[in-house]
Amino acid sequence: MCRLIGFKLSRNIDGLHEILGPLVSVSRYDPLLPGKVVGGHSDGWGLSIYDQGLGGVLYYKSGEPLYSQIRILERLIRSLRCPCKGIIHVRKASKSEPLGLLYAHPFISNIDDSILALAHNGGIDKYVVAEEIGYKGDLDKVSDTYMYFKLLIREYVKHGNIVEAIRNTINVLLRKKAVRTSINSLILFINNSTSNVYIIEDWEHFSGDKRRYYSIGYLCKGDLVVVTSSTVYDSLLDKGFNTCKPNIIDVIEVEGHIVKISIL
Repeated sequence: MCRLIGFKLSRNIDGLHEILGPLVSVSRYDPLLPGKVVGGHSDGWGLSIYDQGLGGVLYYKSGEPLYSQIRILERLIRSLRCPCKGIIHVRKASKSEPLGLLYAHPFISNIDDSILALAHNGGIDKYVVAEEIGYKGDLDKVSDTYMYFKLLIREYVKHGNIVEAIRNTINVLLRKKAVRTSINSLILFINNSTSNVYIIEDWEHFSGDKRRYYSIGYLCKGDLVVVTSSTVYDSLLDKGFNTCKPNIIDVIEVEGHIVKISIL
């Protein structure tokens, strides 16, 4: 259970500050947490942002709650120039998953001439994924999202195309029945010729409180385009953001389970 923000911004970095307040709030308390779960997303946070203005990647993550590190977040954002695009994540770990800095999202890797970063909201059966990729490490010392990321890397190395890698990763997870709750994800992809934020939406199979919690929405205001989790989405609507349509590039269905891939 986590909250996600993906964004792209072309001119004014001040616009980014407006989306951060709601994310800080849900790190402390999220009223949409389903069932009997209470509290906030306080098990760490992180970001990965491609600063096209300065030609660099800003990457930071912490095992501490975001609400306790607001000044760090503000300093990081002030260092950016436009245009930029990226992903930000606050974590609420699943019950059996390890805690701390190493397990905060996003996970990031250099692969040949590319940089790949992943943030995830949901639960994956890491034992099934470990068997699929031949992972021999201690699964008590890695998170489910880390194993998901390892699978995505395998598929990217195999195919050399990020969209094909995303498609194949989703198909493996669905066909192996490795999705415990959702594979809602944001992926920041950078290489010498392009940079994009990809969105994996996996929430329409839910109903009731879970559907409300896991849903993802798209918003825009001025030159800022945002994709975000439901709680943050609601707050930004109140701040004058407008709804916008996703740019869907593929829809995958396995045994009635539908997952959408979009590009920001």
